Amino acid sequence: MKIPSQLITDWKTNTFTLNEFLNIITEQQSLLQKDNTGWTVLEVIEHFYITEKACKNILLNKELPIAEEALREHIPAHMRMMLDMPTKVQAPESVKPKQRFLTLEEGKKAFFSQRQQIQDILENWDDANAIGCYPHPMFGDLSQLEWIYFSMSHTNRHINQIKNILSN
Repeated sequence: MKIPSQLITDWKTNTFTLNEFLNIITEQQSLLQKDNTGWTVLEVIEHFYITEKACKNILLNKELPIAEEALREHIPAHMRMMLDMPTKVQAPESVKPKQRFLTLEEGKKAFFSQRQQIQDILENWDDANAIGCYPHPMFGDLSQLEWIYFSMSHTNRHINQIKNILSN
């Protein structure tokens, strides 16, 4: 199946938006956290990195069960609900930050390396590839394309979270 060109464009725009936003954050700001609870800005970036790495691995996995539908219409609507900031979602242990990055630059470099690898996968997707599915802890089985939409919604949610942390 061919990857929709609009998906690649949306991915690039989402990456650009995040990059522009993170470039205005200082090293000192990266250590801030909301009301001394929750994650620091740097830990949110580490969480981005962990989830993007998982997304990349899902895209590379050719052994996944075939998705019944590559992109179901209701999935983007479900993912928009992620932007509802009052809805607190507990991250699974596997994607919680472990303070692996010591500096903002180190975190950004690792994250954007994952982002570029995903973009390369999307741009070089073999049209003969079937679209597989992999379970998401909140949304159930998602096709590989739906994982990309999840990743973009997830990014937007955490941009809002970082803005909230910085506003204190």
